Amino acid sequence: MGEKKCDTIPLINPSPSSSTQGTASKLQTIGNIIVSIVGTGVLGLPFAFRVAGWLAGSIGVVITGLATFYCMLLLIQCREKLASEEELKETTTYGDLGCRCMGKPGGYLTEFLIFISQCGGSVAYLVFIGQNLASLFKLHGLTIASYIFLLVPIEIALSWIRSLSAFAPFSIFADVCNLLVMAFVVKEDVQQAVGGNFSFRDRKAFTDGSVLFRGVRNDTGP
Repeated sequence: MGEKKCDTIPLINPSPSSSTQGTASKLQTIGNIIVSIVGTGVLGLPFAFRVAGWLAGSIGVVITGLATFYCMLLLIQCREKLASEEELKETTTYGDLGCRCMGKPGGYLTEFLIFISQCGGSVAYLVFIGQNLASLFKLHGLTIASYIFLLVPIEIALSWIRSLSAFAPFSIFADVCNLLVMAFVVKEDVQQAVGGNFSFRDRKAFTDGSVLFRGVRNDTGP
């Protein structure tokens, strides 16, 4: 009796029978990878360090980086193992990989976790972009919630674009913008440090979350 094949729900390829060979160039792939891993979320690291403390923030970044690197190595090892067993053509998604490792429950769990992760990231970016638009266009009288609801149809329309090659020019442009913004932030920090406007001795290694509470209170009012 032959082994029962797992159901496939491709995330990128339109069908399991499609070729797994990509069409993006190396530059386009690098642009997509950088913007997906770094993104504008890196601009929130200074505030995260302020809330957690310089030591707690450093430890958190190191642990997260090591965990991400280890998981990346696991994915590479899984791919090499499947390639050596000549089963790579039937494994086109992360769900397929989970199915190979733990059966159908593993495949469903993998797809569910990816779904939750992507939904959480989308919601976070909607709030982030909404806040920036609200601060940029203060005179138009729209609230943050209004900007978020205006962004939702755009997000839905973009989700129908299935080609990463089509996103590559926008990803590269976003990478350049992120680099310029980070340069401005670092320049401002260096100027304040050289000018003596703040001292690193005033920074705590660990905080109790009061900084975050004060920030939320200032955003929401008294």
